[in-house]
Amino acid sequence: MRLDRLLDAVEVIRLDGDPATDVVDVTYTSTAARRGSLFCCLRGKRADGHDHAPDAVERGAVALLVERVLDLPDLPNLPGQPVTQVQVRDTRAALGPIAAAFYGSPSSSLDVVGITGTNGKSTTAMLVQSILDHTGRRCGLIGTMNSARTTPEAPDLQARLAAFVEDGMNAAALEVSSVGLEQRRVDAVHFAVAVFTNLSPDELAIHGSMDAYFAAKATLFEPGRAEVGVVNADDEWGAQLLASARIPMRAFSLADAVDLDVSRATSTFTWRGARVHLRMGAAYNVMNALAAATAAAELGVDVAAIAGALSSIAALPGHGEDVDAGQPFRVVVDYAHTAAALAAVLDACRAQTDGEGARVIVVFGSGGDRDASRRALMGDAAARHADVVVVTSDNPRNEPPMAIVDAIVEGAKAHAGDRSDLRVEVDRRAAIELALREAKPGDVVVVAGKGHERGQEVAGETLPFDDREVALTVLAALGYHS
Repeated sequence: MRLDRLLDAVEVIRLDGDPATDVVDVTYTSTAARRGSLFCCLRGKRADGHDHAPDAVERGAVALLVERVLDLPDLPNLPGQPVTQVQVRDTRAALGPIAAAFYGSPSSSLDVVGITGTNGKSTTAMLVQSILDHTGRRCGLIGTMNSARTTPEAPDLQARLAAFVEDGMNAAALEVSSVGLEQRRVDAVHFAVAVFTNLSPDELAIHGSMDAYFAAKATLFEPGRAEVGVVNADDEWGAQLLASARIPMRAFSLADAVDLDVSRATSTFTWRGARVHLRMGAAYNVMNALAAATAAAELGVDVAAIAGALSSIAALPGHGEDVDAGQPFRVVVDYAHTAAALAAVLDACRAQTDGEGARVIVVFGSGGDRDASRRALMGDAAARHADVVVVTSDNPRNEPPMAIVDAIVEGAKAHAGDRSDLRVEVDRRAAIELALREAKPGDVVVVAGKGHERGQEVAGETLPFDDREVALTVLAALGYHS
């Protein structure tokens, strides 16, 4: 596509070179640049894309999106022809519209449901996808279940949406993080429905305060970005969002689930006159189902069809998933990776312990290269809501695992002091074994943080690791077989 045709929605300060340059792709990673690429120079905390522009040009990039014009040699394969540079005030702000234009504005051909909030995004997104698929409206999914980032960078996101359109899909369920909003990754995405699940302390190292964190989330509900909002009225921040809305809003509440009965692995309730038999326990999963149901209704799906779809959906992998090898205690693998989510899972599991003196045992860590403020909060939540706490490694990524563990333990000790039931085992496999050996009949062991993930990110590598498989292996070694 000609470069100048990608710039209609962008305020260009200066253009050096040929505006009719043909562009074959849009990238923000210099190592992904190839002959004909438009390389977008993004400034990050650790690196500045402008410093990597020479590498992108060397690999064949014919155009650059920049905030400052660079002194570069001619194109390697075309001596005498300079690389075309498009100068804008903010490359991040320009990247979304440019990527959307390159891929033909795919969100205009899809009913896109964007889900934001601290907890419940992935479950709600999967439920939206399942409802729409069940009712004949093919829906793609983008989020933690199938992406390296909760919300991909704009070119990757627009490419995924374009692939959905090409595959004949009608809709997309998209997890929208506060970082994705603040970094403008979803700019130029048109949302048919925007969903707000809840808000609790998280990403405060990035946003600085709950008010700023909320403000980032609230930008999803702006005129011109979303047609209608679906908001949790039971959440104090949701109530604030409803009160300040400038687009049509639809509230949902746990009170919408009439005659609610929650058991270990199922929930039954009546919603808008239709009976729902959800194969998921815990009140927070009922809230996720109500969010998905309300969003689907806003897309015109019939209430009876929504209830039927929710009743037919199998338990979601790694989200309150039972690991059963015939042992006399329950083992639950859950994706909970914030303090509020961890507390909710532990409380739900406590209600499902069996017998006097039965305990809740939790194994968890916290991810590296992510909001460090959540670590002490998770330690505190575990100490408050579990009987035995085993702190271990999660996805340390590029941080020393023990430094993350120490921060968690500090939060736990702030509440519980030097209690004997607080254990540390950095090796996650050994930590799971420690917890399972500790378990007695009637206990519930919660392995939290990684859920559905099948790998552990350590020092730039992703090593094979699945909490469910590890738990089954340990249980087998303890003599239990399903």
